[in-house]
Amino acid sequence: MMETEDHPLEAMQLTNDFITSMFRAIFSKVIEEHFGNGVVDELFDKLAKKLSKQPIDFEKCKKQMVYYIVLKRK
Repeated sequence: MMETEDHPLEAMQLTNDFITSMFRAIFSKVIEEHFGNGVVDELFDKLAKKLSKQPIDFEKCKKQMVYYIVLKRK
């Protein structure tokens, strides 16, 4: 018997603002520790401006991932 489950993030609309926010959440602390406090805001503001000029085509970037999970009884 095989069941399928959708990933909760699959239904989310990807936007340039969302991508910028995700990058900021992931990398801001590392950038802050390496370059100092004043750089983070400016860097991600520039990223947002670049993405607004050249948006990412998210449909081309989507990949389907399939996970197979096998459960074994003891």
